[in-house]
Amino acid sequence: MDEINIAENKIKVYTLLKSIDREGIDELIEWLNSTDYFTAPASSKYHLNVKGGLVAHSLSVYDTLKYLNLKYKLFEEDSLIVMGLLHDLCKVGYYKENVLKSGKVSEAKPYVVEDIFPVGHGEKSVIMISKFLDLTDEEAVAIRWHMGLYDRAFNQYENNVKAKYPGALLLMFADYLSTLYGEN
Repeated sequence: MDEINIAENKIKVYTLLKSIDREGIDELIEWLNSTDYFTAPASSKYHLNVKGGLVAHSLSVYDTLKYLNLKYKLFEEDSLIVMGLLHDLCKVGYYKENVLKSGKVSEAKPYVVEDIFPVGHGEKSVIMISKFLDLTDEEAVAIRWHMGLYDRAFNQYENNVKAKYPGALLLMFADYLSTLYGEN
């Protein structure tokens, strides 16, 4: 992803986050700007494993979530923004360039994982977001379980999640659809 796309995505994220009327949003934006959120990849070897991939993925998930919500009307706009843009906040500071002995970045595997806070994918995002914003219970559950069947523990909680927070699965589907079809 080139610097122009990264800059455009940064403006989109700022605009969306600034539209939220929640205490702590300015501090969250300031913190995001001090991290690699806007330049991090979305993964080390799968989807959008390029500079700026995390934000491109997050915007794609937000767009897909918004689209699905038109049909099901389960969330207000601010929840769509929080869940879509921040569901993978756990990836901030998570990937490092895979620099070879030659000093060049590996073309085959450009990023490696450096997990300094190993509490799990969804729960880490909830913890990180909660340092700045109060999440609704449904937002927290949706972000926690957005990996769905890719999270081995999901089977244990799936029925309870569906029964108590049916909207929580919308984020899981938006993430899945965006990864498969929305990020070409």
